[in-house]
Amino acid sequence: MDFVTIRIADKHRSANALVAMSGRGRVDCYKEEVYVVPEPALALLAELGIVYQELGRTCERTMTAPATIAPTVTDFLVLLQRVHWFTRLGQPHVRDAEVVRIHDWSGWPGPEGPWGDWFGRWPAFVRECIEADGRNRSKELESTWQQIGGLVAEQAAANVPLYDPNQDAWYGPTLCVWDAAYIASLVGWHILMSQPIGWVISERWRWLAAGHWPCAFAEEPEGIDELLVEIPRVKLLVY
Repeated sequence: MDFVTIRIADKHRSANALVAMSGRGRVDCYKEEVYVVPEPALALLAELGIVYQELGRTCERTMTAPATIAPTVTDFLVLLQRVHWFTRLGQPHVRDAEVVRIHDWSGWPGPEGPWGDWFGRWPAFVRECIEADGRNRSKELESTWQQIGGLVAEQAAANVPLYDPNQDAWYGPTLCVWDAAYIASLVGWHILMSQPIGWVISERWRWLAAGHWPCAFAEEPEGIDELLVEIPRVKLLVY
């Protein structure tokens, strides 16, 4: 079944739509009157005469249940201590055909490379959506973020000899450590909130957990100029 990202500009009708759509399956709510709804909910909106703008579609199979990674945040913290962070940079992987590989730091295009803004901005957008959904659990979210991020940064940095905490996001050996901490913290938030993990975040996590660095998009994602709650499948650039 397809899931559709929509925006209902009329805030009053948006509230009415949310109540009605909730009876047709899971509805995820985001800022600016944006929803991810099962496709059958669109017929209901048409019946009610509620005008909406379709922003994008995704399939249920592109979402990862957080419990398949770890059932609880405590279990996830144990798992993180077993990850071989960045120990396989540039080495072959059985899934190489699914991505574009680079084999040294010079192959990384940098944060201002093609689609770099989108690659870097996307995790921040996902974080903002979870913060909005969990505003009543902000302290718990922040504590979880700090705990996971601190653990990953410490362990990952130890495996990157060129890591320099005084460098910035234009220096690959430093950014990869920060990136690992950020993505792991996002996964931890999804586990905490029991929210399905979108394809881009789950794929970045899978490559990180395998000892590599997914460092950029290797091709332009569909809908790059649209507000999407999930980016369609796209090839990653992996070190």
